[in-house]
Amino acid sequence: MMRWFLGLLLLLTMTRADAWDNDDFDLYPIVVRAGRVNRLTIDCKDAGLLREPERLVIDYVRGDGMFDHRTYAYYDSHREIPFEIIDETTLALELNFDGEMEYAFRIFRLEGDTRQPRQLANLKVYALREDLWRLRPWKGDVHMHSRYSDGKGEPAEVAAYARCKGLDFMALSDHVAYRPSLLAIEAMAALPTELRCYPGEEVHAPRNPVHIVNFGGSFGVSDWFRDHPEEYQAAFQAKLATIPADDNQVAREDVASSEVVFDQIRAGGGIAIFSHPYYRMANRVYIMDDTAEWILKRRNFDAVELIGGYEKSATEDNALMLSRYLQLLRDGNHLPVVGASDGHTYDPESFFYWYYTIVFAPSVDFGELSAAILDHRSVAVENVDGRDLRVWNADFRLARYAYFLLHEYFPKHDALCREEGELLLRAVRGDETAVPELDARRYAVAELMKKYFQADGK
Repeated sequence: MMRWFLGLLLLLTMTRADAWDNDDFDLYPIVVRAGRVNRLTIDCKDAGLLREPERLVIDYVRGDGMFDHRTYAYYDSHREIPFEIIDETTLALELNFDGEMEYAFRIFRLEGDTRQPRQLANLKVYALREDLWRLRPWKGDVHMHSRYSDGKGEPAEVAAYARCKGLDFMALSDHVAYRPSLLAIEAMAALPTELRCYPGEEVHAPRNPVHIVNFGGSFGVSDWFRDHPEEYQAAFQAKLATIPADDNQVAREDVASSEVVFDQIRAGGGIAIFSHPYYRMANRVYIMDDTAEWILKRRNFDAVELIGGYEKSATEDNALMLSRYLQLLRDGNHLPVVGASDGHTYDPESFFYWYYTIVFAPSVDFGELSAAILDHRSVAVENVDGRDLRVWNADFRLARYAYFLLHEYFPKHDALCREEGELLLRAVRGDETAVPELDARRYAVAELMKKYFQADGK
């Protein structure tokens, strides 16, 4: 009878407006392998909470509304779970995480003589099947500009701002300029940071309005145009011959020259990204509809920039691209996707912080990032005005897992990155006192990931 009454009290507390502060508790790991029993640790800031363990109650529910494969958890019901006191600030528990999903753990304290339950925390864990469990989430942006084209800031400053944004990897992609990305790489290589900078540029073929990001290529395609015009013309004519004749000769030529760019990017080992296909400016589309449609249907690029933009009006351009993406999916054309800021300015209120990509890969090395993107293991993220989080990808598993990470992992990750990015800004602007501080915290983000993501064999 007492256990039934306690369960009723816990149920009623779900309707109360009492706030709790999850920062008072630290649960880890938060990403575990599904299909087995896993051990979780919870650290408490307030040592007094564990002095009377008989007044603590921990319960849980699975994200699918079940307790297990046989028992449905009715609305707001949870199941109590035993726990073990490790020391005055630490407890542990074990649970069979028998499905891939989110699991919620609530902590209550029974207050006073009436033992009224007061909720202290609502902590989350995500269990993954082995294929995703072995991967790690890496936040990146491969489309941004410095003063070397139409952006602001030195390449090194843009890289520092990228770390402030919470990025694990980035590529500077100035218009028709590959060298600035190398300057960013050199600047970060000289400092104690784990931010990975890769080569990049935004390529425009001669007399062609199409924008194409070269992510990670070993040479500048823009330089190749200038240095080898005869090679380009030969490649252009050969490509043009593969495109059926049409009344819109201008679109045929734009498609042919774009596909030469795609081929050259891949020749350098990079990823060819078709950028903002439905970008509008000056009361007109920037790329003709025929050009965009032929490029999308022929699909000679590697990935499409699904969302992005450095102006608020880009939300409409993005909506058009998303609509076209759904149409392509309906027709059986599944495109790899990225989200990108197309950053031009980098102050805290700029649109630079609205769009980015999360890639699920074993490491942040370029080879594994590129393989993951091509294998559809990336999601495009938009966070318009810093409030509305949306994740875009045709893989529901990745989207749901990404939302969990955006709520439970990346806020901690981004806070560490922001502190490091501010130190990087000081360092690249000549403040030598920032370098020892950077060195002291160099592996902070790596340690966070190690803590929250269950290691192999654990």
